Amino acid sequence: MKQQIIKILRYTPYQYDMMVFELYYAWCIEHSFNHNHLQKLISNRKLHSWFMREYTNKERNFLEYSKDYQGSSVKMLRNLYDTETCSINFFPKAILNEIRKTVKKTTVIGAHPAVRPNLN
Repeated sequence: MKQQIIKILRYTPYQYDMMVFELYYAWCIEHSFNHNHLQKLISNRKLHSWFMREYTNKERNFLEYSKDYQGSSVKMLRNLYDTETCSINFFPKAILNEIRKTVKKTTVIGAHPAVRPNLN
């Protein structure tokens, strides 16, 4: 499927990989509350796997829709792709809560009670 997307959008494999990473990074920024939490989100394998499953579903939808636009400009197809794949507007609450607990533990350990961050 990746090769089909690359061919339709006329991206190099590197451009495609960077685009997917940037979307994951932006999604993580949207769901983080500080830098430490962002780092935990980006590096969490469960979260990344969940995101990629959702992203793959969005790409499948794009491939279905793009059949109706054969012969269209690359710009139009890229806009269609962006519209479809940038719409992961939900999140896996259980995974995010699990990550949040690890951030609280690593952030609070050793901190004086008066300077502990409010993570609620």
